[in-house]
Amino acid sequence: MMGAARVGYSMSRDGLLPAWFRQDSPGPQSTDPDDWILGVVSAVLAGLFNIEEVAQLTNIGICWPS
Repeated sequence: MMGAARVGYSMSRDGLLPAWFRQDSPGPQSTDPDDWILGVVSAVLAGLFNIEEVAQLTNIGICWPS
């Protein structure tokens, strides 16, 4: 999730996402709105899909078909 937050920051800097994606959190213990969005999307995907299918999609570029 840390890598995805960095990708979101870079995409917002390039104009592909809204500008609020590149805002820093106001304090050291607070979370950014993009962290909440990423967490909710991850939770929904984990709840809706079979973990084996998600793992295959995640590793689609590096796994050999069996």
